[in-house]
Amino acid sequence: MQERDHQPDKGHAAEGLPAEALTAAVLRELVEEEYLPADIALRPLRGSRGRIVLSVLLRFVALLAGTLGIVVALLFVAALFVGREQVRSMETVYPALALTVGSLVAYLLVARFLEGRKFLVELAPRRPSALLIGVAGGGVAFLLCYGLIGLFGGYQVSYVGMNWSAFGMSVLYVGLSAGVLEEILFRGGLFRLSEDIFGTWGAILISAAAFGLGHAFNPNSSAWSTFAIIVEVGVLFGGLYALTRSLWLVIGFHSTWNVSLAVFGIAVSGNEPARILFSTRAIGSAWLTGGEFGMEASIVTVTLLGLLGLVVVLLILARDQTLSPLWRRGPQLTQTGPDELAV
Repeated sequence: MQERDHQPDKGHAAEGLPAEALTAAVLRELVEEEYLPADIALRPLRGSRGRIVLSVLLRFVALLAGTLGIVVALLFVAALFVGREQVRSMETVYPALALTVGSLVAYLLVARFLEGRKFLVELAPRRPSALLIGVAGGGVAFLLCYGLIGLFGGYQVSYVGMNWSAFGMSVLYVGLSAGVLEEILFRGGLFRLSEDIFGTWGAILISAAAFGLGHAFNPNSSAWSTFAIIVEVGVLFGGLYALTRSLWLVIGFHSTWNVSLAVFGIAVSGNEPARILFSTRAIGSAWLTGGEFGMEASIVTVTLLGLLGLVVVLLILARDQTLSPLWRRGPQLTQTGPDELAV
């Protein structure tokens, strides 16, 4: 199966052809019908390879700096009204809301002003089913992993009663904030931009490695937990984004997975487990349960989500919708957004 070199084509995105073959009207129609076309530009950016690499670096740095700047600005404004202590406390809503809003606004600004995109396929508001699919997928994946570990004698679970306050904070922090911030930065940012240079497969590997390393300094982390995050989450989420070109889907999956861990009293990527509805005590080996890092370091989770990631990779190959590396496709085409996609 050959990778796309992104030369204009008369094909149709629903058949796996690159999106630059589409008119803006056809693209909107596909989005409305819940197809998930690639977010490749209809209008190519012309220039040398060096210019394209510089453009990618500029946009990614702008995304990081923009996110940081907006988050700081939002927290500063909030501190004027509620006080510094409220803003600094991770037991209040302000840091979570600032991280969520800051990353999203920064992404939209970069897309609009540095990429010239008025229509973002990956965040199109007409694609709500992708979010629901992600939520369902995250929930089912969690229950399968949790159930198998319990079946093998790894967990002892007890009911502790519903703690609505803890549930709300978990939804805000490990759900909404982590889901939106991390998917914006790693899939919408690092994956999408590095794909311009290294192609789809390179982008999956780069974003997966960066995602794993981003969790390498979490509490109770280890070399194994970092590898596990790379395989089970980094590759899977990168593959899901490459397959669907939908940030809604990976945000839904990521957020639901994290909140499910919290609800069942399991450490989320090494962080101290919450007491919301259930308390889960690891009674099996660390290989089975994930130990202090939590279920994400379990061999069961790595195996199941790793297999799911493999299925996603095979689907990408079957649909033949990958982007070749820059040095194989020539310097004249890249993924900047078209002005004609205004809605």
